[in-house]
Amino acid sequence: MAKYLLVALIGFALVFGGAPNGSGWPTLLVCTVAAVLLPVSLAAGAADRFAILPAIVRIVAIAIVLLPLLQLVPLPPAIWQALGGRELALEVFSLLGTTNEWRGLSLVPRDTLLGALMLLPPASAFLASLTLDRDGRREIVWALVIFAGITLLVGLIQFGSNGNTLDFYDTSHRGSFLGFFANRNHQGLLMAIAASLAIAAVKDRLRSPHLAMAISALLAIVFLIAAIGTLSRAGIGLSLFSIAATYYVCFSLGRIRWPILIGATVVAGAVLYFFTLSSTVQNALDRFSNIQENARFDIWEKTSPLIEQYFPWGAGLGSFPSVYPVIERLEDVNPLYYNRVHNEYLELLIEFGLPGLIVLLLFVLLIARIAIAGLRGKSDISAFGLPAAVIILLVGLHSTVDYPLRTQTHAVIFALACGFLISSHATGASSASTSISPGRWGDRSVRITAVSLTGQAIAILGFVLFVAYQHGSNALINRSGGDLVSVDEEALPPAQLAALSRALARQPYNQELLNRIYVNQVRNGIDDARRQALVATLGKLGWRHTNTQQNLLVEAVRRDDVESAIDHLDALLRRDRLTEQIIPALMQIEAVPEGTGLVAERLDRDPAWRKDYFLFGGPLANPELLNARLRLFDYMATQNMQVNPVEMRTALFALWNAGRKEEIATIARSQLSEEVQSRLIFDPNFDQWLGVSAEERGAPAPQDWRLTNQPGVSTQIISEDWNSRLVLRWNGRGAPILARTMTFLIEGEKPELKVTVSAGHQLKSLEALRFTLICRGEREVLFARKLANIAEGPGFDRQSAYYVPEREFLCDYPELFIGGKPQLADRGISLSIDSLNLTFE
Repeated sequence: MAKYLLVALIGFALVFGGAPNGSGWPTLLVCTVAAVLLPVSLAAGAADRFAILPAIVRIVAIAIVLLPLLQLVPLPPAIWQALGGRELALEVFSLLGTTNEWRGLSLVPRDTLLGALMLLPPASAFLASLTLDRDGRREIVWALVIFAGITLLVGLIQFGSNGNTLDFYDTSHRGSFLGFFANRNHQGLLMAIAASLAIAAVKDRLRSPHLAMAISALLAIVFLIAAIGTLSRAGIGLSLFSIAATYYVCFSLGRIRWPILIGATVVAGAVLYFFTLSSTVQNALDRFSNIQENARFDIWEKTSPLIEQYFPWGAGLGSFPSVYPVIERLEDVNPLYYNRVHNEYLELLIEFGLPGLIVLLLFVLLIARIAIAGLRGKSDISAFGLPAAVIILLVGLHSTVDYPLRTQTHAVIFALACGFLISSHATGASSASTSISPGRWGDRSVRITAVSLTGQAIAILGFVLFVAYQHGSNALINRSGGDLVSVDEEALPPAQLAALSRALARQPYNQELLNRIYVNQVRNGIDDARRQALVATLGKLGWRHTNTQQNLLVEAVRRDDVESAIDHLDALLRRDRLTEQIIPALMQIEAVPEGTGLVAERLDRDPAWRKDYFLFGGPLANPELLNARLRLFDYMATQNMQVNPVEMRTALFALWNAGRKEEIATIARSQLSEEVQSRLIFDPNFDQWLGVSAEERGAPAPQDWRLTNQPGVSTQIISEDWNSRLVLRWNGRGAPILARTMTFLIEGEKPELKVTVSAGHQLKSLEALRFTLICRGEREVLFARKLANIAEGPGFDRQSAYYVPEREFLCDYPELFIGGKPQLADRGISLSIDSLNLTFE
C-alpha cells in the first residue's frame, strides 16, 4: 500500500509540483497525497526502520523538520527584539501597538508555516522509501524513469508548438522545453536525474553488462538531448556529469575499463558533433559563451548583505521575498523581481542563519561518508545506492545556481535519493545483527496500526487546510481599489481593518497591507505625527508596491519635498508602471525652478526610462513645459551631462509645431563643429547619418533629412567608409516628395543650390527632379537650374548642377524639398546624390 501511494505522490509531485512552493491548489493536492502516505508508511514499518538508522542520520533528519517549526516558537519581547535585523519589524509592530507580544524568530510566520508544510511531501517520501526492499526500489526507479519520459514528451509538444500547447505556466520561459515545470533549468535537472536513474535501472535489470551498457547509453543520450533542448546551461552540464558519474559507479567502480571509456568518449563526441548542426543545440552552446552576462552574479552581490543583517539566527524560512525589497536600492529597481537568490546556500544562510549552516554541514558530512564508504567497498550499498548519491550531488550542484528544492518535484526526488542511499547503507550495516521485515498490508497488525493512524492523517490534512487558509487569508480582504489616499472613498469597517492588522502581524514587511492601514487611518482622521510615522515606515519597506509609491508621492508633494517626489516617480518608471501618467507628472516637476537640476541629475544616472522620458512629446505642446525642456537641455550642457540628438528630437518637433524655428536652428548648430556651424543645411553631405542606428533614422528631427519610402519610391542614405550619399529610385509616376529638410536661410537672402551627383552621366536624371523652398502658408519657391557650362565660371564641374530660386522666399528657415516632376511617360530614375549645398551668390 505504501509503495503505491509513494508512486502516486511522485506522479502528483511531477505534474503539480513544478513551480516554486505556493499556497495554490496544486500544492494542496501534493500535500494531501503526502498526508495520506505518511501514516500508511509508518504503519508499514517506516518508524521501526527509522529507529535503527544511525543516530547522526536521525538527528539530521529531525533537525531538518524542526528548524522551521522552532522559528515559530514564541519568544519573550526582550529576546526577539534583540535579534539582528528586527528594527523595521519593531517599527511596524509599534504602529500596530503590539510590540509587547511574544513572537518567534521568523519575520514571516505565515510563510514559514507554509514552508514547514512544504516539508510534508519529501518527509513522507523519505519515510516511505525506508519501507522498500530491493524490488520495491527497482519499481520506484522505473516509475521515476517513466514519469520523466512523460515529462520529456510534454516538453517536446511545448517546444514544437512554441508554447501554444500544454504550457502550464505563464513565465518568461514560455515556449521552451519545460515539461511540467515553470523553469527550464528545473526541467534540465530532471533530465539529468532521469539519465542517471535510467542507467542504474537498466544495469540492475539486465545480466549482460555489454547489453546493459548499450541500452543505458541509448536512454542516456535521449535524456541528454532533452536537456540540450531546454537550453539550460546547468541542465546540459549536469546531464553530462550525471551520465559520466553513473556509468562509473555502475560499470567501472573499482576498475577502469579503458575500452569502455574510449568508446564512450568517441560516441559522446560523435553525438555532440552531429547535434551541433541543430540550431537548438547551437543556441544552447551560445549561452555558455555568454556566461559572464549571467544575472545570478549580480543577484548574489545584491542579496549578500542580508546574510550579515540577519546573522546568526536568520530571518525565517520563506522570508527572502519579503526582506530583499527592504534593502533594494532604487537604482536596482526594474520590472523584474528577485523572488529567489538563485543560490540555495546563500538563501539558507539568510533564512536560517547559523543553525541552518550547522545542519547543512552535518548533512553533507553524512552523505559524503556514506558515499565514500560505498565507493571504497567498505559498505554494502545496493544497486541504487551510489546512483542515488549521484542524484544528491546533482541537486547539490544545481542548488549553487538555482533553487530546485523549492519545487515539490525535486524535493520529493531528493528525499527518495536520500532514503535509497541511507537505507541501503543502514540495511547492509545492520543485516548481520538486526533484521526487520517490512510490514505487509495483508497483516492484521499492520491494518490495525494504519487505522489507528487515520487520526494522524486527518490531523495532518487539517494542518494542510489551515496553512492554505492562513496563506490565502489576504484574498478575503476587500481590495476594491481603496488603497490610494487620493481616492475619495469610505474607510473600511472596523472588522476588516482588524483583519488587516492581524494579517500584517503575520507579515510585518508586507508593504501593501501597511499601505491599506495607512489609507484607512488617514480617511478616518489621524494626527500629523501618526501620519508621518506611517509614511516613514512605508518608505522603508521598499519601492515595489505601486499604490504605496503613489501615496508616498502624494505625501512628498504635500510637504514640498521635490527630491522624494522624484524618487517615487523614478521607482514607478523603473518598474514600467503608469508610465503615461507618471512622465507628465515628472515633467511638471521639471518645470519647477528647483526641479530642473534634480531631474537632470536623475537623467544623468541613465535610468531605464530615460529614452521614454525624452520621447514622450504630448505635454510639450504646453509652452511652459517646452520652455522647461529647453532649460533642462541648457542645464545639462553646462554640467557636461550628455544629451544625444535622438533625445532632443521630440522637443525639436514641438518647437517646429510651435513655429519656433530659430531655436531649432540654434540647437541644431550647437551639435555641429565650429568650422561648419555657418552652413545653411544641417547635413549637406549626409555624413550625420554615419554610425546612426536604423531606429534613430526612423525618427529624424526637423533639421535632418526626412526620406520618403512608398510603392514606387525608394529613398535612402547609404553610409560607406569614406562618405555617405542619397540614393533616389522613383518609377516616374505622379509627383511625389522624395526628401526634405529644414534650412537655416533667413528671409531676404539669395541662396544658390549646388547638387553634386556620384557620376557625371547622372546629371541628366536631375531634370526629372524639382528643388523647392517651402514656407508654411506660402507658395513654394522653385529653384531654376543654371546652364552647366564650364566656361561660365570656375565653380562649375562635371558632376554638379547649380540652381537659383525663381523669386524671393517669404519666411525664415524654409524647408528644402526634393520632389519628382510629372513625366509624360513612366520613365523611372535612379541616381546617387553626394551632396546638396546652399551658399550665397
